[in-house]
Amino acid sequence: MKLLDVLFCDDVRFEANNKLSIMGLYNDRMVYPKAAKWPVTSRMAVLMRFSVDQHERGPRSFEFRCFLKEKNVVEVKGEIHPNSLQSVVCLVVNAEGIQLDTGELGYEIFMYDESKEVILNKKNKCALKIMTE
Repeated sequence: MKLLDVLFCDDVRFEANNKLSIMGLYNDRMVYPKAAKWPVTSRMAVLMRFSVDQHERGPRSFEFRCFLKEKNVVEVKGEIHPNSLQSVVCLVVNAEGIQLDTGELGYEIFMYDESKEVILNKKNKCALKIMTE
């Protein structure tokens, strides 16, 4: 199993014909006006895509967290029901009411197989910089 990409945005929507719509995609930073009152309350979505080879154990559950200044701002655990017709697994986390401050937003993801063994663990200490203009 391989992590293909992690995209931070405002919202991810599931469309017909196996399509996703990504709204408000961030590059490497979230920029707020200078007049912003910190911490800001924000909405955020994360789209993660994983490739799974047909000979690999597929994911059945996950743990995901975003952290800022060593404090978790998003924590999600869940089940995965992969489609056997697809070699790419998409995982979407939509979160509202997140308290953000300036700094570096990082993430960590754990993927587990059916016996709860870790089959993937990835961590990025600085996925997005949160800053003022």
